Amino acid sequence: MRWCKVREYFPDQWLELIPLDACEKYGKQYVDEVAVIDIVSAESVPNEPYKLNSGYLSFVYHTSKQHCVFDGGTLPEAISSFQWTIVGHYGVLDMIYDDGRAEGLLSCGLFPEEVADRLHLPLHVVEGIVRELTNEQAKQDITQK
Repeated sequence: MRWCKVREYFPDQWLELIPLDACEKYGKQYVDEVAVIDIVSAESVPNEPYKLNSGYLSFVYHTSKQHCVFDGGTLPEAISSFQWTIVGHYGVLDMIYDDGRAEGLLSCGLFPEEVADRLHLPLHVVEGIVRELTNEQAKQDITQK
């Protein structure tokens, strides 16, 4: 999931993340794509920048920050192919947050609360999708007139 979407779905929260895509710019490492593992309480935020869990790299970061960035060399060199293999198991987590699945359930007549519960999404995320769908429908109605 893109960092901007993570910030939208989980505002002002500490999250444990797996980096999926990163690049180096100006001596900093920018993580552009992540898999969300868990929400972390402020009391349990670790001191180290990252950790290895059963062969995959994860880190805890706060969504109040506009960019997910580390000093150059803080994270291991590159995300290895092994990391990608491990992340494949967590790809389902990203799919849970796919707007398309929520849109499909909403179009079947489920209430936002039911969609949030079924997809394990925060209710405010589903409500945002409802707003987007409503805006898109209004635009289509205007262009059809």
